[in-house]
Amino acid sequence: MGDSVGEGRKMKSSATKKCPYCNSHVKSDAVRCDVCRRRIGVADAYGVAKKPVNIGSYVVALGAVAALVGYLIWAFGG
Repeated sequence: MGDSVGEGRKMKSSATKKCPYCNSHVKSDAVRCDVCRRRIGVADAYGVAKKPVNIGSYVVALGAVAALVGYLIWAFGG
């Protein structure tokens, strides 16, 4: 009786993963959450999907730092 309960838990955890944004359960092969429609990655060891890296935000941050450095060189002479 104890073995069948453990097997059921294993099947449920491998068949679904948890959205890191809204904590709803989605299929393990899903790329977007059905509830909040955000992109999700693969599940970790605990069954929680990882948040994907947003490359666009890094590009914007790099551009902002480059603009600041350019302004400082222009303003203070370099």
